[in-house]
Amino acid sequence: MKKFIHEHYHWVIAIVALLAYTVFGGLMNNISSLYLVPVSETLGVSRTSVSLTSSIRSVCTFLANMMFGVIYGKFGFRKLCTAGLVICGLSFCGLGSAQTVITYGIFCALIGVFDTFCNTASLSKLVNEWFESHRGLVLGLVTASSGIGGSLFSIVLSNIIEKNGWRMAHIVSGITLVITGVIVYILVRTKPSEMGLEPFHEEHKKSRRMVDEKILHLKSPGLPFSSLKKTPAFYLMLLSCVLSASVAYAPFHILIAHLTDNGLTQSQAAQIWSIMYLLMALMKILDGFFSDLVGAKIVMVVSTICCGLSCFLYSDVTTFTAALFPTLLFAIGLPLTSILQPLSVAAVLGMRSYDQTIGLAMAMSAVASLSMGPVMNALYEKLGSYRIPMKCILVLSIISVLLYILVCRLADKDKKAYDLEEKQNRMKQ
Repeated sequence: MKKFIHEHYHWVIAIVALLAYTVFGGLMNNISSLYLVPVSETLGVSRTSVSLTSSIRSVCTFLANMMFGVIYGKFGFRKLCTAGLVICGLSFCGLGSAQTVITYGIFCALIGVFDTFCNTASLSKLVNEWFESHRGLVLGLVTASSGIGGSLFSIVLSNIIEKNGWRMAHIVSGITLVITGVIVYILVRTKPSEMGLEPFHEEHKKSRRMVDEKILHLKSPGLPFSSLKKTPAFYLMLLSCVLSASVAYAPFHILIAHLTDNGLTQSQAAQIWSIMYLLMALMKILDGFFSDLVGAKIVMVVSTICCGLSCFLYSDVTTFTAALFPTLLFAIGLPLTSILQPLSVAAVLGMRSYDQTIGLAMAMSAVASLSMGPVMNALYEKLGSYRIPMKCILVLSIISVLLYILVCRLADKDKKAYDLEEKQNRMKQ
């Protein structure tokens, strides 16, 4: 039995990663919405002041993402994720004991810094280390778990808040994160080589040499980061990450308000929101599966167009039934903020510089998250509704797709030139 588990430890890694993200992602999904009213009332501050602590957390996450490659390369997933879960857990306990909004904000900042090491960027690196086959599907399953965790913890934490108050809910969340961190430290290894294993590949039992040739020669690993950062494709890719994430974040921040403005009741808008989250979890899995099947580039383009089209259809929705189809399209596009960023970066820029590029890509996604809410609300104040801005997102999605196609072509050209140069240098030697 021990031998069987050891040989198939790839799937133990996947299960533990799924568990960790169910807990961490589920708790993070609720940190803003559930606590806004009770925290503002207890601390005697405005809701805007409490919302500002979430903005501080997002800024800290952005800054940490910028340094992700350097820090991950030094410590690896096991140490970083364990430290992230434990420190975030202790910070949640700190939130539960905070007596002022400043103290609350300080602990939110700590959570923002260590969020990076428990989130999509770090998990995608772990999956890439352990899996050569089914990377997209495994990452899709892992990231989809945050939606399931969000739904479960929403119910659990709401009951705790109602019976024991928001402070106890924070403390329970913190203890849960610390326990999860201990489980990660005990069971996870950053690389399969630490256990005498190789990355999982469905053909590895048939011919390891054949697989190596397929991976090393038919699929370019891309440029080293020192060379990549000198190319236009690198900077255009970062811009593409901002635009594609903006296409999803722009409607995400204002959807419920837009639907209620258009005539839906608050209850109906909330139902649409719940349906969207359930569909998004499914779409993350499907996006991962189809990325393995047809490539992340195609999935990225389809998702971006679906998201833009959903916003165009949402703009004139006035009934619950009419909102269902745009919600399906929007759910297809929402993984632009999560699983599709790492899959796309790996497909376009290659795995050789992935440690550096994934952190920067997720930082660009954070920029979109921070900026699109204020932008959409500023346009609302000026125009009196979200209808025209929602229609304009379709145009933004088309621009994003055109830029992405350009980046893919430039990056492919750079990789071919670099691979040819490497081959010529090897022949000279």
